Amino acid sequence: MIFDIIKKTTTTSIDRYYILTTFPDGFETKEIEKAVNEFIIQTKTQKKIDIIANGIIPTLKYYLRFIDDYNLFIKKYTNNLVKDAKNSTEIKTFHIDKWIKILKEYKINDV
Repeated sequence: MIFDIIKKTTTTSIDRYYILTTFPDGFETKEIEKAVNEFIIQTKTQKKIDIIANGIIPTLKYYLRFIDDYNLFIKKYTNNLVKDAKNSTEIKTFHIDKWIKILKEYKINDV
């Protein structure tokens, strides 16, 4: 997924890209961590894009405390997820289906 960043950013003028991982230790293996870190450095040098890779749980714990309206957040997140699924190679239909299942499980229906 991280290697798709170059493809996703060719038509934009961003200088920073934030990507989250679900692996508890950040990376699946030390070899993958090394390859990703080399890619991040190469991308910064060649494309002038900072890639920030971080774990999703620590990131969510940090940023969720700033949200005033969780319903609005969930609505916007859902809309962005659906939009990204149409324009992305990473977000698949099963991701959307799983997200909808989570919303239903927690009785969040107005998105």
